[in-house]
Amino acid sequence: MPSMLPCLHQSHCDGQLQDKQCPDEEFEVLARSDSSLSPSSGSWACSSTIDYSEAKGVQEVQQFQQEQPHHDTVACNGPVTAADRASTVDSMTCAVALLQLPSDALFLSVSLLDRCLARLPMTAAADAEALSLLSTACLWIAAKFEQCVVPPSSCFLAASQQCSSPHNRQLLVACEAHVLQALDYRVVPRPTIKACLHAIFAASGASTATPESTQMTLCAAYLCEMSLLEARLVPFMPSQVAAAAFAGASLLTGSPLAHGQLLAATGYSLAQLKQPLQLLLSVHHVLYQGRALPPDSVYATARRYMAADKAWIGLLPSIASTDDPRLKRADIVEV
Repeated sequence: MPSMLPCLHQSHCDGQLQDKQCPDEEFEVLARSDSSLSPSSGSWACSSTIDYSEAKGVQEVQQFQQEQPHHDTVACNGPVTAADRASTVDSMTCAVALLQLPSDALFLSVSLLDRCLARLPMTAAADAEALSLLSTACLWIAAKFEQCVVPPSSCFLAASQQCSSPHNRQLLVACEAHVLQALDYRVVPRPTIKACLHAIFAASGASTATPESTQMTLCAAYLCEMSLLEARLVPFMPSQVAAAAFAGASLLTGSPLAHGQLLAATGYSLAQLKQPLQLLLSVHHVLYQGRALPPDSVYATARRYMAADKAWIGLLPSIASTDDPRLKRADIVEV
């Protein structure tokens, strides 16, 4: 199944946090059709959130899945194309690296972005500058939620390749208020994909420090992070995407799971994971094909996992057909 990701992608991450100089000009940001969403101060709050830092097994994931139906995110359509969304997520990934934020902030910010795109008027994110500002506001909110000390707004604008003029800083504060009000201040109504993956590792024992488990852990983390790029994975539950990443990592690293092991570790059967697993392997194949491209043409996620500190996990060969010997050894043979 072909991926909606373009093979050649121009990244904006140059490894340096530089302030983009631009005049303090007025420009349209968000089409605000709801006049009740008026800008407020830079303060923010969250309610009806969950604390997933102590999740210790798949039971928590299943409980969250039952209590929080996945109804407020849909695959992006209309003004925001899948390619636009992938480019935006890639820019957010670069910004997270430049600002030295934890990866939890990336997963949460992309979740916020998708929820905003599903709830805001379809014309609200049609403009490229508006989409960039919206993604920066989502990242700013996620950073505040995930850690106590965050860089100032000017750093977020600079990391997102936007000018950090006083006017733009005011727009970012206003956009933050709109995002929070549009989401009814529910910053984390469900665990992120990364939190679900940690729960799966705890349930399966895959987090033990053996070479095989370390490789599989890194590969699953890579698949989870690359899943953020694919718009067609948005409608799936975070726990379902994490489970598919866990199954996909077992295939890619040559340590496939039996059906019973998969069900016990994730709470999902192969039938429930077939479609997201196909999509994940498709995205992985696209990123693997682009491994020889110039660095600035490779997605930031793939580039990061091709490094030595990630055990070159991004260079694991993709599964391009059903004739792959890793599938022949696997209990999962219908991907």
